[in-house]
Amino acid sequence: MPSKKSGVPKSFSGKTGNSGPAKTGGRPGEPDKKYGKAARVAQADKKFGKSARVAAELGGKKPSAWREVEQRRPLVSVLDTADQVTGSLEVVVTKTVEASASEIFRAFNDPTRRGWSAIPNFVVRTAVAPRFLRIAMPDGTEVSVAINRKGNVRSTIEVQHARLLDAPAVDKAREQWRMSLGRLAEMLYAF
Repeated sequence: MPSKKSGVPKSFSGKTGNSGPAKTGGRPGEPDKKYGKAARVAQADKKFGKSARVAAELGGKKPSAWREVEQRRPLVSVLDTADQVTGSLEVVVTKTVEASASEIFRAFNDPTRRGWSAIPNFVVRTAVAPRFLRIAMPDGTEVSVAINRKGNVRSTIEVQHARLLDAPAVDKAREQWRMSLGRLAEMLYAF
């Protein structure tokens, strides 16, 4: 006899000891149709209604159940080639300097003031004065520089060098940035 609330037989509603068919897919040997994308979209449409889905898409906001349906990812990512792994290493070097954030920013951003750098011919791609720079290095790696004020004449520089190929490149970049930031601190302290 169907239940009045859901139209589901009482034996499958969970109120008795019987929980109904297995959640993984019904009969043995039958493909699991419950977890396919089309099935999940149909479940969301059934739960919220197709007109509500269209209205939400036009308004730009979707209920979390729809986002989960559309953005499910496999649990394990598979790397097909070594190219996807290449360039995934990074190094972060931090230095506190007795200089204002704007002086440090100018030292990175102005090509005439880059005598302190081990690699002075880098290209500044993005700059937010005097707090942040994104730099493209000649070897194809990327550097992000964050400058944080610590009072009027003291600042912290955080350099994140990304897309490095291997462990020796990480060690080399770490040593270059430590030396370069040390020279920058000396140069700015001299002024």
